[in-house]
Amino acid sequence: MADLALPVPGTVVMSALGFIYGPALGGAVASAGAMLAGLTGYGIGRFCPESFARRWMGEKDYEKGQRIFTRSGGWVVAVSRALPVLSEVL
Repeated sequence: MADLALPVPGTVVMSALGFIYGPALGGAVASAGAMLAGLTGYGIGRFCPESFARRWMGEKDYEKGQRIFTRSGGWVVAVSRALPVLSEVL
């Protein structure tokens, strides 16, 4: 969940969980954490009003993000999966 607010590389955390707790338990905890972070990020994006996003990001950045995601949002999300930190935020 810290990936949503802090620049924490999730792959490092997941690897450490596997090392500390073993593959089965560490993998389960890492999977649950990744799922919870993804659902929380989705919930924030889905249920926060557009006015909140415009205030938080600023008008210029909000409009720029809208243009990028309208033009090639699927590709942006797909490519971001290979990048640490960025994939959770997107």
